[in-house]
Amino acid sequence: MVSSQISLALLSGIISGLLSSLIVFVVVKYWNSVVVPWYEQRVYKDVPIGGKWAAEGVEREVPFVEDVIVRQKAHRVSCEIIYKGERETIEYEFDGEFKNLILTARYWTKRQSTLSRGTFTLMLRDEGKTLEGYYAGYLGKEDVNEVVGGPYKWSRP
Repeated sequence: MVSSQISLALLSGIISGLLSSLIVFVVVKYWNSVVVPWYEQRVYKDVPIGGKWAAEGVEREVPFVEDVIVRQKAHRVSCEIIYKGERETIEYEFDGEFKNLILTARYWTKRQSTLSRGTFTLMLRDEGKTLEGYYAGYLGKEDVNEVVGGPYKWSRP
């Protein structure tokens, strides 16, 4: 009798512990994904950089151009980058942070078969018309596997 009461108490303790952990997990996820972004958007005082940009850079002494579409929620930034090369078009995604006129972000390709990824840091200049800085990344193509980097500039069309 005493043994069954102890095992029942132990089982109810385990179940209540798991249930309370699940509730805390759900509340924290909701807080971080809904409440914090809502609050940040309300108090955001920095320059908005959302919208379309035209990007240009240099990769192994060869200039390239890209189209960039930026989505911004307070300091959090995400977007799509479309690289238009001579032989191919590659779509990239990025996420990052824009604070104190500095955009820091990491990017990666949408293709499962390509390993290209990297980072860039850009500073807002010319009264919000350009973002200038540098990129560095791993270029993982069939014929090239190396780390590349160079100047990178975004301009509003």
